[in-house]
Amino acid sequence: MSTHDSLESAYVIACDPDAVPAEVREQSIAAGRRVDASVQDMRELPMGYTWAYTVTLAPDSVLVRTLANYLASERLCCPFLHFTVDIEANGGPFRLQLTRGPGVKDDIRSVFATSDLLNEGVMRTAGLQ
Repeated sequence: MSTHDSLESAYVIACDPDAVPAEVREQSIAAGRRVDASVQDMRELPMGYTWAYTVTLAPDSVLVRTLANYLASERLCCPFLHFTVDIEANGGPFRLQLTRGPGVKDDIRSVFATSDLLNEGVMRTAGLQ
């Protein structure tokens, strides 16, 4: 068994907000809220969820930088998540996928079902209402 295989099987689903340095915590929260407010669509995947950001991107898009800042902190807080960012060519939409093994979908579902982070249309489409 490789080291990667043993790491994959040994993850724990637990967020640690204190893992984000105090000096960037407020900025991280604001970035997360901006990213969540930009969600246009949310689709369920076999082992997670995907958010489709249908924002047209300029080469210096503020939202792309905001997403990068958000992910830098989120990976400290929730190290069990696997993040995939897909940015389409020619100013097309971009997508963020959050995935991982068993239990992650339920964790993601509970976070978004018990918060006001996503708009009602996205919540309804994703089956969270």
